[in-house]
Amino acid sequence: MSSSYNPWLVLFSIGIAFFASYIALDLASRVIHSTGRAMVIWLIGGSFSMGVGIWAMHFIGMLAFHLPIPLAYDIPLTLASIIPAIAASAIALWTVRNGHQNAQTTFVAAIVIGSGISVMHYMGMAALKMQPSIEYTPLLTVLSVMIAIAASLAALKIIFTLNSNPGPKSITLLKAASAALMATAISGMHYTGMAAANFPINGMCRSSPQDLSSGWMAVLIGGGSLMLMLTTLLISIFDARLADQNSRMVKQFKEINSELLSYIKAIGQHAMITVTDKAGCILQANDKFCEISGFSQQALYGHDYRLVNSGTHSSLFFVELWATIVRGDIWRGEICNRAKDGTLYWVDTAIVPLKDSIGEIERYISVTIDITKRKQAEHELTRLGRVLDESSNEIYVFDAQTLHFTMVNAEAQRNLGYAIG
Repeated sequence: MSSSYNPWLVLFSIGIAFFASYIALDLASRVIHSTGRAMVIWLIGGSFSMGVGIWAMHFIGMLAFHLPIPLAYDIPLTLASIIPAIAASAIALWTVRNGHQNAQTTFVAAIVIGSGISVMHYMGMAALKMQPSIEYTPLLTVLSVMIAIAASLAALKIIFTLNSNPGPKSITLLKAASAALMATAISGMHYTGMAAANFPINGMCRSSPQDLSSGWMAVLIGGGSLMLMLTTLLISIFDARLADQNSRMVKQFKEINSELLSYIKAIGQHAMITVTDKAGCILQANDKFCEISGFSQQALYGHDYRLVNSGTHSSLFFVELWATIVRGDIWRGEICNRAKDGTLYWVDTAIVPLKDSIGEIERYISVTIDITKRKQAEHELTRLGRVLDESSNEIYVFDAQTLHFTMVNAEAQRNLGYAIG
């Protein structure tokens, strides 16, 4: 029986094959880079969208085929032929998701995927219900299956290559070129399978009138599948951009966090840092604080600063300190503490309230610098000043460079008759 093809529907079927192939490459990236529930959603949704796209290409290719007799398709069998396409797509996405790139596993997966596509095609052909039955040329039939397997193998290799070598915007052109190659292979499988079909001269289609006819089916199936694939592609693009933004934000956060940690580490080498709760109980203390105070972090945890209180300052001093930080202001001052061994040490302290998102104080962070040596030097200078002032000798101290007086004791000022200040 003579046959012909509608060239516009042939081109339409190849276009859908290209679109389905491009989506397959795009979805593979989403499945690979997703985890948990998102990965499952992409795997299921991607398999359905890809499967419908591949099925639509084959079915529209069949609708492009014309015989000199009316043709119609059995609805249940036609719909059932989608299942192998979806299953083949799921296997493809699962294979690339798990990174099975060794030759043996990839080849086995390609055989399974190619077989699934072939089953879909020949189930669709069986939906014609021809009487007598369609006969197939064995060589072309085997060739069509081999093309399906080869196309599946090429698709897996391309997906592995694209996802192992992510690049800039040029990757889109490479993906489009790869999709064109895959579409050519998929279309080649279909039309080779159609060439393998031999329709008896006196054959007739046994599908009942209520079954779907081929007149409007191309627009319905083609338009529906294109809408489904386009929606999937747009969601994939949006998800990819969102994932890229999240990735950049995470990277920036890690860089900022690393920088802050380096600052904190540098500060911690010279300053004592503690974090307390709202009640003033110590939650964290750095090594410098432990080193100078003589207390371990375990001994400090849960205790307040009374553990290192030297008794040097009045209770009013600490009342004013707490009043400042409870208002949310920063307190700055000098405090004399007592180490575990009883040694007194002075610190220049800044206490900063840490607030939550609604402005409530959660914790306090204290950054202190050991100024014990400075305080000792100040005390020694004060003592020396008293000694000089109490001396009965005239004492003059001047700068060697400028010859300006820097200190003149009380006895010298009395003898000179005026104060030098």
